Amino acid sequence: MTFLNPMFLFALAAAGIPVAIHFLGKRRPRRVAFSAMVFLEEVRRQQFRRLKFRNALLLLLRTATIVCVVLAFARPTIKTNAGAFGHEGASAIVVVLDDGPGMGYESSYGRRIDWARRQLSDMLSVVRPGDWAVLIRTSRPDLVLPFTRATLENLKSVSDWSGDGVAALQHAADILGRSDAANREVYVVSDLAGPPWQSLRPVQWPDRTAGYLLAPADEPATNLAVDSVAAGNQFVRAGRPFSVRAIVRNTGTVDVNDAGADLWFDNRRMQRQVVSVPAGGVAAVTFSAVVPAPGWLTGRIELSDDPLIADNTRHFAVFVPAETRLAIIGDESPSRAFLSALFTAADSTNPYSVAVGTERTIPRDSVEQADVIIVNERVPTGGNVPGWISEATHRASAQSTARDGAGILFLTGPGTDLTAANQSLLPLFTGDRFAGLSTLSAGTGGYYSLDSRSVSDPVLTSLLSSSARASQPRFFTFARLTGGTAHRVVSFTTGDPWLVRGEKEPARGMVLTTGLSPEWGDLAYRGVVVPLMHHLVHSLARTSPVAGEYPAGTSVRRPLVTAGETIMLTAPDGLQRRVVPAGDEIPSLDLGVLTPRGCWSISADGNVTDMIAVNLHRDESELQRLSAGAFAGAVGLTSLTRLGTRPADDIVSARIGTELAVPFFLAAMACIAAELLLMRGIAMGKRDAEAAAPPSV
Repeated sequence: MTFLNPMFLFALAAAGIPVAIHFLGKRRPRRVAFSAMVFLEEVRRQQFRRLKFRNALLLLLRTATIVCVVLAFARPTIKTNAGAFGHEGASAIVVVLDDGPGMGYESSYGRRIDWARRQLSDMLSVVRPGDWAVLIRTSRPDLVLPFTRATLENLKSVSDWSGDGVAALQHAADILGRSDAANREVYVVSDLAGPPWQSLRPVQWPDRTAGYLLAPADEPATNLAVDSVAAGNQFVRAGRPFSVRAIVRNTGTVDVNDAGADLWFDNRRMQRQVVSVPAGGVAAVTFSAVVPAPGWLTGRIELSDDPLIADNTRHFAVFVPAETRLAIIGDESPSRAFLSALFTAADSTNPYSVAVGTERTIPRDSVEQADVIIVNERVPTGGNVPGWISEATHRASAQSTARDGAGILFLTGPGTDLTAANQSLLPLFTGDRFAGLSTLSAGTGGYYSLDSRSVSDPVLTSLLSSSARASQPRFFTFARLTGGTAHRVVSFTTGDPWLVRGEKEPARGMVLTTGLSPEWGDLAYRGVVVPLMHHLVHSLARTSPVAGEYPAGTSVRRPLVTAGETIMLTAPDGLQRRVVPAGDEIPSLDLGVLTPRGCWSISADGNVTDMIAVNLHRDESELQRLSAGAFAGAVGLTSLTRLGTRPADDIVSARIGTELAVPFFLAAMACIAAELLLMRGIAMGKRDAEAAAPPSV
């Protein structure tokens, strides 16, 4: 047994006070001879023995009371196995605090981060003069803060990312390894859920390191998260509906029914849906709203509040072009003229900007800036088509961040060199190859028809339905495609592909194996040709209208979209900083680590050229917790004590042993209670004796 306050042991001398009072208070009675008292002598002896016993018992109780009170103030402790690494000397203390989004979970005891602050405030009482205590957050494992009340007061919010838990632990181990304190202690304050603890590995702890875990109590978890947002392959234009599909995930253990989900455009709520998700499951919810205006459109999907608010919102950004830029490349022919007329209107409502010419006459910038390049029959070989089309398909948003490079629509016809197409065009976006031409003799009067049952595009299904058989095109010749990986959108009744789509990175394109030449068919004379060609162009203009998305806390590097004298990065809260392009072979922008969450914009000389959506990492929504034993084994802690609701007391017990102050206080109170009962019994005995005595004469 040891004493935390041994100076109080000098007060044990006070235990002699009741003894001294007892003996000094004794008076020797005067003896008087009286014959009548002889018969009472025996009774007197019996009463004297009882009184002597009671007085001795009172003396013992009073002395024990003083001894127990003194010992309680001296704080005796008994060493336990939990405090095997403990020592009464100075301590080096490192607190590793998980301040990731998951610590914002609202439980019955409030937010977990607020609970952690309260518990850490209680732990400050164990920091003694001579101790060295610091705090490290998982979101900033490289930053060391003093473990003080002022530091805790500033930790009122959670970070947008969890950071690296192992890096924080290793930094803590390095700090403890440089200390010569008698006690080396690391305190982990976390719910042990989420990204910080998903990839644990052993940490090199110094000898005699005692680990402590401060974790909130387990409760039934409820949480919905917007897992992803997708817009699909659609053309985005002002005044037209824009569909957004969100995946909602339930990471909790409780089913959630009829939760509200909202679509917001530029801080305006456009639509509300209701979604129900079983525990551990997912559900899709689709929104549709009219795009208000051209330019950059910021949006978000937002769920109604639940215990974990951080993952209820997912941001996205969409570029809405004022017009779709087309480059039609081909020799002069009726089919090329017809194509140009399809996308040229006489009024101001025309959503297309069209450049037409051969590979040598078409303006170079028209090809570089095109959303869709239409190759009509002949494969270009040079001229103003840079690097030919491969450069256009490989450019990473060279002129506009709304585009991931141009889509290619290749229309075959009498002027097509199938061999050249196999060598220079088809390899860009598909592995298919032209095997030759399939031609019906004009004398037979036969034709090739489309198989409406083969259509895999919903829009084309309505255009090419069997109910409109009379208006369907007829074909006499087509270029036969074989093999490859391209997706067959529409096929002939013979099984040969009519329209294929290739998605071979980084290009995308479509091949129409008949084109618009009247020599090969009558497609140009059918009413279906106008909606067909517009739909093909719209589907190629974007593969994904949603801008680039990055998890919060990620270091982001973006291609330089438009050069300018001043390039600024603007955060969602409006703060700006200048960005200097990197001197790479391909100009790019190193934006650094991006937080907070929301839509970030990049502007060149005041004009927005790019936007980035920064969202919560999807793993931050995981609520499954690691056990204390599994955590200790994974990080190599040989000693890990889980602290309870009174962490300061648990730390003292683990560090130096079990404190016995409270039992001694209770023993002192018991002695006082026993003394009071004994005194009451003595008083009652005197009253009974007086009542039984004969009346005086």
